[in-house]
Amino acid sequence: KRERGAKKMSDLPSCALWLREYLSSGLCVHCDDVREAARKAEYTWRELKDARHEIWVNTWRQIDGGISNHFWYLEV
Repeated sequence: KRERGAKKMSDLPSCALWLREYLSSGLCVHCDDVREAARKAEYTWRELKDARHEIWVNTWRQIDGGISNHFWYLEV
């Protein structure tokens, strides 16, 4: 049995491979930064959303002074 997010690399779509590499530092990355980098890499929002679910990206929401910020990260 594979663990969550443990799909073989060869089974993943290119956007999922890109996203896994982009988030490989283990740090939380603001979702706007992820979206912009994906756009520059010529991935659509739909591809990014699918990739996020494919590799089990975690999300974290921070509320600071009424402003909501969303971050994406992979557990390492």
